[in-house]
Parts: sequence; structure tokens; C-alpha cells
Amino acid sequence: MSQYQALVLGASGAIGSAFVSHFQNDAACSLVVSLSRQSDLHFDLENEDGMAHCAAQLKNATGPFGACQFKWIIDATGALTIEGQGPEKRLEALNAKQLLKQFEVNAVGPALLMKLPSRQGR
Repeated sequence: MSQYQALVLGASGAIGSAFVSHFQNDAACSLVVSLSRQSDLHFDLENEDGMAHCAAQLKNATGPFGACQFKWIIDATGALTIEGQGPEKRLEALNAKQLLKQFEVNAVGPALLMKLPSRQGR
């Protein structure tokens, strides 16, 4: 059985924690790293430098998990409510600032995350 490592971003949410549980119960998974805004090694989707620091720690042999080589990287990040404003289905209920914040957290942030961690064979 080939061993692999997995990274779950947004591991504190319902979907992320389900992925963490799945990997923890898989005998072939030698390491599952679960990260969120609250984890010891944490990141914020609005802070690209912080994301880069987190990725560097995951690649560093002296980092908290050793030099990671992830086969699976799961992005379960995102936010429904930002600054007290929940998702709206009516376009007229959104203003430009709220819409840009939604895109920053739910689209741009995850795109920046995916360019950082290393995977096997990359």
C-alpha cells in the first residue's frame, strides 16, 4: 500500500473536518495536516504573505511537520457571512464593497492558496 500525505485547508469547518476525518481513518495516509485561521500554523485568505509563510513552513524540513509532499490538497475554505453581511440572492442587495470582499475571500484567497503548497511530482 502506497503511503501519501494530505493537506486540508479550512479544516475547522464542516466540510474540512469531514475530509480530515476521512484521511485520519485511511491507513494509507501517513500524514494529514489540517489548517485554518485557528490552527497553530494558520493562514488568513486576505493575507498573501501569511499564506506564503505557512507554505514555507510546510516545505521546510525543520518545520512543524517536516518537509511535506502532499498528494492531496483540499481547499475547504470560504465564508458565507463577511462583516455581518450574509449571501444575497438579489443583486440589488449587494454593494460593490461587499461583492469585492466576497470575491477576495471566496475566489482570490483560494487561488492564492493553491499556488503555494508543494505536491508530489511537481
